[in-house]
Amino acid sequence: MRTTELLLIFALGALIFSCTVIETPDLPLSYGISSASGPGKDGKDGKDGEDGEDGKDGIDGNHGKDGEDGEDGADGKDGNHGKDGEDGKDGADGNHGKDGENGKDGEAGKDGENGKDGKDGKDGEDGTNCDVESDESDGAYWVMKCGEVVKARWAKAMCGNVPYDPEVESCEASCGTVPYDPDVQMCDYRDYKVYKYVKIGEQTWMAENLNYEAEGSRCYGEGGIAVLVRTPFGNRMRVLSDKEVQENCDTYGRLYDWDMAMNNCPSCWHLPTADEWMELIDYAGGRSIAGTKLKATSGWPPFSYNDANGLVVITNTDDYGFAALPGSGYSAERNEYFLPGWGSWWTASEPEYNNYNDVVYTVGMGYLTNSTSAKSGANVKSYFNSVRCVKDV
Repeated sequence: MRTTELLLIFALGALIFSCTVIETPDLPLSYGISSASGPGKDGKDGKDGEDGEDGKDGIDGNHGKDGEDGEDGADGKDGNHGKDGEDGKDGADGNHGKDGENGKDGEAGKDGENGKDGKDGKDGEDGTNCDVESDESDGAYWVMKCGEVVKARWAKAMCGNVPYDPEVESCEASCGTVPYDPDVQMCDYRDYKVYKYVKIGEQTWMAENLNYEAEGSRCYGEGGIAVLVRTPFGNRMRVLSDKEVQENCDTYGRLYDWDMAMNNCPSCWHLPTADEWMELIDYAGGRSIAGTKLKATSGWPPFSYNDANGLVVITNTDDYGFAALPGSGYSAERNEYFLPGWGSWWTASEPEYNNYNDVVYTVGMGYLTNSTSAKSGANVKSYFNSVRCVKDV
């Protein structure tokens, strides 16, 4: 309670108490007479009266007015200056900023001004007259002289690979000491062997198997190895004489492994690719019949068979003069020759599936069939086969 309320309640209580009648018993009045002996004794204390009844609660006083605000206190004195705070720690490095965008292309520069015309060159010296005349050192050639300088020299005519003057001599070409006809023959000047050649379609082919004695090459039956020989009494295995081996060289040519074949055609001739062989075979009617048209009419074992229409004889026609002959083949690994009656020629082409780089396409023809194979048969490079060369274009 507030102080004012307490004071009001206290005042009301005092008022009530003062207005209450307290009844006391009648007491006799005595009047004392003083005696000579002195005053009388005090009477005994009366009994305590009974407690009065509790007064009623006073009425609540009205609320007192709020006290007025006290005056503002005087301003306090300024405090002493505090100590300086410690320096803050360095902040962490910021992230790298993004690269700026590329600047726009500058505008095209203006065209430069045209340069000044150059000065006229000096006049050239007068040219020298040129004359064509017979070469005094070799009458088989023409020369073109300009003043005293020879500018060009060429043959008047060729007899095979030999230049000559047709006005003073006739063409009697010779390969070493052997005469030959350059129109249908060529000379291998390495060993002076003469080979026939034939033009078939747009190609010019040797009409014989190569017989150049390259190191490591061999003829059928060479080396004292027994081979199958056909006799009137049946087939026999026997070793051939040196004379028989040489005859095989002259007839069928020599046998070469692939590396030899790639590097031993005469100058201006080369080992044909599989595609060049296919061009020849297609010209001759395709795989199924080209064998008959390309094989020589002799030199192959005879063969016949019976079908529904009777006896069929394989007859080779050699329509183009290619004169293919069965040179057989040789395996160095087994040291044996293949059976006769089969011709196999190298190509310069390796198959795409040649995983071990040791297989090459070959072209085959046999006496048992009219067909021929090209880009379908292959041999390992170490085998020995025949070689036909085709002329460079």
